[in-house]
Amino acid sequence: MSISKLKERLIEIELAIKNQNLDRALTIYEEIDLNWEQYLKDIKQEELKSIFNLVEFLEKLLKEKQAELIESKKLLNLKKAYTRF
Repeated sequence: MSISKLKERLIEIELAIKNQNLDRALTIYEEIDLNWEQYLKDIKQEELKSIFNLVEFLEKLLKEKQAELIESKKLLNLKKAYTRF
């Protein structure tokens, strides 16, 4: 597996998260995880920084998405509480 393929897959995860297609993001992640040893063999020291930056960005996106989901859940619970009256 080439490093460009890994970057491409990470960008696909980013787009899936932004499009709220979390199942697709998980599927791509699982594919990367499955092939991680092969990616690891092909990664050169110079390329690690760009991969790391992509992974950090994905982490930030996921944390934002998690915060949004928590807020949505709170709002939904609040709506449920008001509809009971």
